[in-house]
Amino acid sequence: MSGWWNQGDQPPIAAVAIRLIDHPATHVGLAYQVDDEGTQLKLLHLAFHNDLRNDPLNISTESRYFLLIPHLHPTRLEFLATRCRQVAKRRPDLPYGFRLQRDAIFNDQGEYLVKDDRGLTCSSFVIVLCRSAQIQLVNEATWVPRQVDVKRHKSLLQFLQGVASPEWVRKIAEDVRTIRVRPEETAGACLSNTLPVSFAEAESLGKQVLERLTAASNG
Repeated sequence: MSGWWNQGDQPPIAAVAIRLIDHPATHVGLAYQVDDEGTQLKLLHLAFHNDLRNDPLNISTESRYFLLIPHLHPTRLEFLATRCRQVAKRRPDLPYGFRLQRDAIFNDQGEYLVKDDRGLTCSSFVIVLCRSAQIQLVNEATWVPRQVDVKRHKSLLQFLQGVASPEWVRKIAEDVRTIRVRPEETAGACLSNTLPVSFAEAESLGKQVLERLTAASNG
């Protein structure tokens, strides 16, 4: 089973969970089974600066989040669920920042390892956590900077000023022009039969995800 999860389907072992916040803003995290019996799901997501959350997720009643399952063998999804449990147990402090760093990874103790921490977004958190389970969702080398993403980064930087230290805000202000993998593009990668997805494919699939979320919110 891959692609969109629908009511009536078996609970996923692990899946990317996405919701619409305020069009076109979206938020993404990872849904995973908390044990091998698959009786309970939780949502692991970076809500904002140093705010990693591990919330119960009742998929039979939850209407805000949509789940997308990567096109992968179940054993690989089980590895991802295991990594989610390790990170959830460790609950590392994860600052918010824009640059997607290729050396960032979570180890089997749930620790976040990176040489020069520039922070994570909700989207890059999912990308790095998947990478830590040997799942490459996107090919960042193909990404193209977009002016609208710079605008989004600057807006988020303003929100950070009331939450993070002045030193941290100054540090990540240097990264506002970095590439941005939007949450809907990270989720959209799960609709592809082949991973990792390129920028062009992710952008197209991301639009499909956003359209579905928007239609559901209007319905």
